[in-house]
Amino acid sequence: MASADLEEMIQNYHLDLDQTGNPYNLRHIFGSHADSDYEYNIPCRWYIQKLFNPSEEKKPNDPEMPFAKKPEYLLTIEDFKYALSSRHQNTVYAPYGKEGTEQDHQAFRPIGFQRNQELSILQLRNDVPKDIAGVQWLALGPNAFNGIAPYYVNILDTPAVYRTNC
Repeated sequence: MASADLEEMIQNYHLDLDQTGNPYNLRHIFGSHADSDYEYNIPCRWYIQKLFNPSEEKKPNDPEMPFAKKPEYLLTIEDFKYALSSRHQNTVYAPYGKEGTEQDHQAFRPIGFQRNQELSILQLRNDVPKDIAGVQWLALGPNAFNGIAPYYVNILDTPAVYRTNC
């Protein structure tokens, strides 16, 4: 699942720094390579893959973990919301968990933390008419405490129920 001209783009812009050719390592090409990845990006990828591929055991600081992976089951909007709001629940790294040490709890930044103020999930459906195929699920406020609301992407105005403060 990639754009037909992805390989051409990689070659034209010399993005394959590994110079391995096809198959490309997309994590090396499009991923970051910063020291902070070990505290932020890699553990977040680990936790989401742990949720969606529970049969595989990986380490939370493994930089060679796949960049993207097919989940073991069909995902729902609620699965995405849970993952993007997560705080490494049910692991020693959960900042509010009872397992692990204080050092474990502070080892990695959670995906959903108090400073998140918005979450969007874009859904494209192929089993409905085109004019209602695109849905943006939007949640405002900290992810751990907010709820998602669906918006058709082609609407020109926000429904009154979502415009009015409660």
